[in-house]
Amino acid sequence: MKFKLIEKIKNTGEFKVVKTNLYFVKNTEVFIYPLKEILKLDEYWGVTFEDQLIHVFTNRSFNTFYDYKGNKIRSFEKVNFYHIFSKDDFIYYDRSEKKSKYNSFTLFEGKIGLNHYNNNHLFFENELVINNYSLLNKTFLWHFDLSQFAQWKNFEDKDRNYEVEQFVGVSGGCLYVLLSNFKLIALNVETGELLHQLNLGELFALEPRNWLSYSSKMHLDEVNNRIIWITSATLLHIDLANFSAKLIKDFFNVPIENLWRFKCSNYQDLKLLFTAQYGREGGDPDIVGIMNPDTGEILWQYQIPNTQGLYEAPQLANNRLYVRSLDNDLYIFEKE
Repeated sequence: MKFKLIEKIKNTGEFKVVKTNLYFVKNTEVFIYPLKEILKLDEYWGVTFEDQLIHVFTNRSFNTFYDYKGNKIRSFEKVNFYHIFSKDDFIYYDRSEKKSKYNSFTLFEGKIGLNHYNNNHLFFENELVINNYSLLNKTFLWHFDLSQFAQWKNFEDKDRNYEVEQFVGVSGGCLYVLLSNFKLIALNVETGELLHQLNLGELFALEPRNWLSYSSKMHLDEVNNRIIWITSATLLHIDLANFSAKLIKDFFNVPIENLWRFKCSNYQDLKLLFTAQYGREGGDPDIVGIMNPDTGEILWQYQIPNTQGLYEAPQLANNRLYVRSLDNDLYIFEKE
């Protein structure tokens, strides 16, 4: 598997592959790749590319939505958006009323934390409680209180409550959630019952300098009934059949010149796409690559020097791989 660099687009902002097409911001314009302008932005604070809408927010509380032909759909003032399902279906926080809402229906007073959507169920954390809310029936199905876990001590030896770090996903009737202190739990989707828990920190972060990272995304692989996690210098699998964790490859206990430190990853086409640094302990990640998730074998890699680092996960579509550097250059690779 080999890719060649075919283009670098400078001064790019947010980018995303949506239904195999690449959309990105350059200066004050939104493009579809190749460089075809679809929307001119007079002023903006940020852009997200949803499945059906381009979400432009001028500041933290003013939002405008466009379709992928550049047509304006609607605008909202004094709201923060948390999840957008379609042109008319969304969850948002009303800053004036200080309430989180699903369309016009109030979920509760206050803001929600991290959230995950699956099959008309919205899972979210609010004040150390995981909630399962049915969008279909507009009702709460269950609450799971994280305070039932004993507090844990951080590196400063201070007591901390468990909080949600990542909703990993839903598979086989279970909701998988990564908590602080690297505790992974499985909850019954229908009842909220705690089915399994694993403390990955106690199992795999035993050596000095070989840490785990919350910023590394866990990937739910439903085809193989597992969770794949490439974090720092460790590739792990969590077998969902028996909820056991296995070290697949240790990239840490090697000579310094062979040391990998992985930063961001995506799981697409049964491959791990990653950014990383190699052959040193510190510094910015400057390598983009592809890994066999079964073995940890590096199938392809490419170093992009003289950037401020690659801190976003690569994306893949139509035999092209896309990655953006911190200094706003979008690199486009094509499969040979």
